[in-house]
Amino acid sequence: MNLGEEGGLDHYSYHQRDGLEEKLCAAFEKVLNVEKVEPEDNFFELGGDLLSGGKIILEMNLEDLSIIEIFQGETPKRIALLYRDKIIGKDDDITEEERELSARREAHSIPRVQINVIDFQLFSPMAPMWTFPFLLSFGAEADVERIYNAARKVIEWHPIFSTIYEFDRNCVLQQRFDPSSKVELVVEHMSDEEFEKIKSEPSAPFKILGGPMIRLRMIVTESDTYLLMTVHHVVMDSESIRIIFNNLVNAYLGEELVLDTYYTYLAVEDALSYTAAYKEAFKYYKENYIGIDWCENLTPDKKDFGNVMATYVIGHKCTPAMLQEFEKNCKILKHGLFDAVVVLTLAKLSGKRNILTSFVFSDRVSKQKQTACGMLEKMIPMGVCLDKCETLADLYKYIKRKTSEGVGNCAYDWGILREIPYINDIISVDYVRSSDREYPSLSKMGARLIALDSHNKTALHRTMLKITEMPETVEIRLSYMETYYSEERIKEFSDLLTRYTNQLIEIKNPEEVRLAELLR
Repeated sequence: MNLGEEGGLDHYSYHQRDGLEEKLCAAFEKVLNVEKVEPEDNFFELGGDLLSGGKIILEMNLEDLSIIEIFQGETPKRIALLYRDKIIGKDDDITEEERELSARREAHSIPRVQINVIDFQLFSPMAPMWTFPFLLSFGAEADVERIYNAARKVIEWHPIFSTIYEFDRNCVLQQRFDPSSKVELVVEHMSDEEFEKIKSEPSAPFKILGGPMIRLRMIVTESDTYLLMTVHHVVMDSESIRIIFNNLVNAYLGEELVLDTYYTYLAVEDALSYTAAYKEAFKYYKENYIGIDWCENLTPDKKDFGNVMATYVIGHKCTPAMLQEFEKNCKILKHGLFDAVVVLTLAKLSGKRNILTSFVFSDRVSKQKQTACGMLEKMIPMGVCLDKCETLADLYKYIKRKTSEGVGNCAYDWGILREIPYINDIISVDYVRSSDREYPSLSKMGARLIALDSHNKTALHRTMLKITEMPETVEIRLSYMETYYSEERIKEFSDLLTRYTNQLIEIKNPEEVRLAELLR
């Protein structure tokens, strides 16, 4: 071992034997398209962002490497140090399956984002605001027994079908794997008319405590065979639905099912508050967010009783091709365009210079989380101090950096911890692709997904902007609390969103545009 200048061990020289820095440098070079990367080169300065960070993790293929190490470490040398610190004491002789089964024997605390969903639900306990139905049609000639056996195998395989939420002896919410509470499935026979009535009815409320928040029904009529799955968002995100459907197909075809690592994920989350990553994240939010007078949402101009959701379609001229051109010209992901639009709109209406928005991050960028069936999303705050930006290019760079920093420091849920539902919740800017809600593997078992109305009329947040990119067009919808905002207020807000969307999508040289001009 080499000795350092003070006579102690040169740990960096010692650890070079595992080749981790070299592998990280090679991954940086491949993903970021850079000819030569050194251990001290900075990920962000080389053009790294959220998308390329995820690609580096896939390239490295290390079970415990996550986006947190990439974004907090920034350089191959520091990323390697954070990763080694993370895996100290881990027993390499334990298989992934053994680790998961061990984690299922323990009760685990509920991640903050799941508690946040429950908090909003309890304001309207009877509303299907977080309830999502999925209906699969198999046709009249379907092999009912084969479909039933495949569905039963999926129920047995995934622990979320046997997970209950409860209070422990100290009145702290926890979740626990309880095989005795497993979701039941029986084959029901009924007429087409009876089934049409079921399809048109709202889903019954879920009992939050004491039972799985999933329902599964197999229904056979004269003309079709159906599988109806209804889930509460607190236990599943969109990627979990894909995992469920893929394993349903695998079970139907007699193929091996992918191991569900949800309880391994919970065990890691339980230990997170004792890690260096958590301390770094707490320090980051304390230094960059706490104590600032933020404008975090559209200010209400009325406050009626009740919670009624309304939607407003935002007019614009964006197309998928224009968004691709935007990414190329402005060196920022498509989501960044709409972050900038919301920041400028809120700044114009409020007169404030510190604007806070948020976005949903699907926390799947580590090997261990990719097969976990549960609610793994994170709510990431993104704060912009406009006094630090002179040009539109400055704003894009600022948004890009703050987005990456937010993901890198997601070990500490500052955005959720500060939030009081419907009082100071942060406006959400959600960018999705229509293909994210498609499940092509279902065709292998002759199934097709039928869209059902969730019948929800309750607002999930004070305001939420959802951008959906489809093959030929882009849809922008504003969801809001009708009881908080007048039609005039929403029109004023929407008109500005339209103005800035159409304006920014046309700008090819953002470094030539001053923010002062945009905010006049």
